[in-house]
Amino acid sequence: MIAVVGLAFRLPGADHPGQFWHNIRHGVNSVRRFSSAELDAAGVKRTPGLVAVSGTLDGVADFDAGFFGMSPAEAARTDPQHRLFLETCYQALADGGYASSPGTRIGVVAGASYHLYPLHNYLLNNVLPAGGPDDTVSTLQSAIGNHPDFVATRVAYRLGLTGPAFSVLSGCSTSAMAVHLASQSLLTGESDLMLAGAASVHIPQVTGYTYVKGSILSKTGVCRPFDAAADGTVGGNGVAAVLLKRLDRALADGDRIHAVIRGVGVVNDGADKRAYAAPSAAGQTRALLRGLEVAGVDAGDIGYLETHGTGTLKGDPIEFDAAVAAYREHTGRVAYCALGSTKANIGHLDSCSGMASLIKAILVLQRAEIPPLANFTRPNPALALDGSPFRIPLAAEPWAGTGPRLAGLTSLGVGGTNVHLVLEQAPVLARPRRSRAAGVLPVSAHTPAALTELTSALAARLGVTDDVADLVWSVAVGQGQHRYRVAATGSTAAELAASLADATAVEAGEPPRIGLVVPAGTTAETCAQWTKLGIEPAAVAGEFMALGMAGALPMAAAGQLAALRTSLDAERTDTDGMLVPLGDRPSLPAFRAAFDAAPWQPARIPVLWGTGLRAAGWTPSWADWPAPPAPGGGLAAAGYETFTVRPLTGPELERTAAELWSRGAAVDWAAVLAGTGGTRTDIPPYPFQRRRHWLAPEHKETPMQVQVLDRIRELTGRHLGCPVSEVGPDTAFTSLGADSLVMVNMVRDLEREFAVKVSMRELFEEADSPRGLATLIETRMAGLPEAGAGEPSAALAARVVVPAQRVPGSADRTALRSEAPSVPAVPVPVVAVPAVPEPQVAAPQAATPPVFVPKTSALPVSAPLASGGPVTRAEIEALAEEIRQVTGRQLSLMAEMSGLVARFAAGEGR
Repeated sequence: MIAVVGLAFRLPGADHPGQFWHNIRHGVNSVRRFSSAELDAAGVKRTPGLVAVSGTLDGVADFDAGFFGMSPAEAARTDPQHRLFLETCYQALADGGYASSPGTRIGVVAGASYHLYPLHNYLLNNVLPAGGPDDTVSTLQSAIGNHPDFVATRVAYRLGLTGPAFSVLSGCSTSAMAVHLASQSLLTGESDLMLAGAASVHIPQVTGYTYVKGSILSKTGVCRPFDAAADGTVGGNGVAAVLLKRLDRALADGDRIHAVIRGVGVVNDGADKRAYAAPSAAGQTRALLRGLEVAGVDAGDIGYLETHGTGTLKGDPIEFDAAVAAYREHTGRVAYCALGSTKANIGHLDSCSGMASLIKAILVLQRAEIPPLANFTRPNPALALDGSPFRIPLAAEPWAGTGPRLAGLTSLGVGGTNVHLVLEQAPVLARPRRSRAAGVLPVSAHTPAALTELTSALAARLGVTDDVADLVWSVAVGQGQHRYRVAATGSTAAELAASLADATAVEAGEPPRIGLVVPAGTTAETCAQWTKLGIEPAAVAGEFMALGMAGALPMAAAGQLAALRTSLDAERTDTDGMLVPLGDRPSLPAFRAAFDAAPWQPARIPVLWGTGLRAAGWTPSWADWPAPPAPGGGLAAAGYETFTVRPLTGPELERTAAELWSRGAAVDWAAVLAGTGGTRTDIPPYPFQRRRHWLAPEHKETPMQVQVLDRIRELTGRHLGCPVSEVGPDTAFTSLGADSLVMVNMVRDLEREFAVKVSMRELFEEADSPRGLATLIETRMAGLPEAGAGEPSAALAARVVVPAQRVPGSADRTALRSEAPSVPAVPVPVVAVPAVPEPQVAAPQAATPPVFVPKTSALPVSAPLASGGPVTRAEIEALAEEIRQVTGRQLSLMAEMSGLVARFAAGEGR
């Protein structure tokens, strides 16, 4: 069996387990619906039927290149999927306590791809359009930075992993397949630890898809697995990795175990289905049965099944029937197993979907709670739910039963590679024996800024932690050992926090040249204690035990010679106190025989032997013994930082380790903290110092865009009374002092020049800058559909909000309120009123009716109704509501204008 000993992820709406569980438990839908302004800014072409939704991640353009030894140029040419996965793998290693594990065979199996939005990738949309050298070497660099073949080996290289590293691709079941292959590597003994995971990030993230009837993508943009209203899935972005270890070894090493993978079943549908991309109930059933068989588990004991659950009206019943068929071969129980699908919360993460499901299932087992199925109202009528083994939870509920909690997980791939995992809750581990308190907290980071962030986070955690030993152990053993370091001291949380605040960070630099002086009488146990610190001496001084530490002979043989040497020393004088020559001492023959029989080897490091420093490679001989006294100064005179090997107690051991570590030594903190009783626990994640590393094609505006944008900037400057040079393309109108009364005249001029309609709501909410307004105008001039045009009119009507505006010079009262007054749905009257005087006008302007006196055919508040086809009552009511809102707003503006005109006529104008 396999233990999950570490995990890390970045998923829509969550990047740590607590946040993800909150969203899952409360049925939160983290899929976003993009606004028109977002689509325009992303350059998304709005086509009929566009469904602009996706589960997004924050900061995909940002990356801590320096932490991983990458140049800014390499980072910019590398797919964000690869970069995010690299960060996530480091966090998973740190979560498991293995971020710094020299000598441990750690491998990685990974996938990185996106098929739901197949043309939305960084190479196609960013790297290639950005141009650059087109020579063979540059092309190869772009390929290595973007193709999925290299995602695993990049992690191995950048993190120094020496186990097997390879990529896997099986469509939507990729990450579950990675777990299976990683488990096989552990079970066959070719690795000690394995990372398994995947990354799926489509670029651009702000995007959508054109709905096609019969496709797997949702028309409404909502994933509703097993629901009667299910109409397809939606895309999402995510990156996740787990750290795996054989269960027996994890238990022996005292690892924190998140969950246990009891078994995995992998099959392919073969040709027994209607089409290559079609699902097969028989193939899915075989995957479940195989997983149960490998796990040695009866389906009647499974309390939760995390399904593939894409939310298609026909696909869900197929998966449901397949699961029923598999479970019915084991049990006749009814409604005992809860169904779930994380796609309802975060969308379909493509090759990373199985990993998101795995993390959710682990949390379910850890929390002993069944979460609700998000977006679920009533079951798909094609599901034979009554009398089946399954039920669909509508709210969070406690786990029922008293035995070990078991869960199943199904991940299905296009092409028929189906994977089923059987999971079990983590075993309860006995705490290590505690013989002393932890007295040192070593903290390190790649940069001073990261170290400051990390120490602040740890100080905050110390204020609320229940167990200082666990926190100290997890930070010291799991964080890795970086260049900038600080070691806090103290035996309580308060003392450690105060020490963190006062401690001075040091730059470790290169490890120091440490020289160890090994006095006569030093035991092998004492030498081993220093060796366990992780200290690699650059030179030693002393006799036989020093030669053992230098590698000139095994420590056991060195101890034997040292013991015989002690016997010789005891024979220095006779019973009368007279000095006995060395050749006359009784123990000398036995000592000489042991010396000659010792398995001498060339010393690995220099040895200060008598009067001279013998170079590495020196092999001792009888002619070299006994050594004359060493000269004054010893190793220190030769330029080594000298420490004397001596028995160390707990506090002294920690102080010595902290001193050496602060100087750059690679200390074995697990050995130093032995006896403190600490185990691995959650710690603040490493604070990557991310910067933007992003390639993008140079934005070249069309001649029409340039013309419209320049004219908008001119009109903005004229109407707001500011130089055109101050009106930047992306400057918000409101930051220039714009309000509705002034902008009425500007909109009027734009409508007259470009023959399009622009509402005030659009001006202040969606197209609130010259560039945004120019994009909107050009779109309408070209007759392109706008965002949301394919949505029901009622949904558009619900989004119509009239922004609150304030009258210039009347800061204490609101001219227009967000709630338009209720007025009857009557035709809008055409009323001619004098134009509002414009500031700084070079020439008189003819009075023109304001923009809110529309012609009978132009109210730009919703998409035009499609010609032909039946008209629904909902569409009529929605349009009527839009007319009422616009009418109310127009009347409010007209009232304000009438008042201003009256004041102007009364002589209050200027």
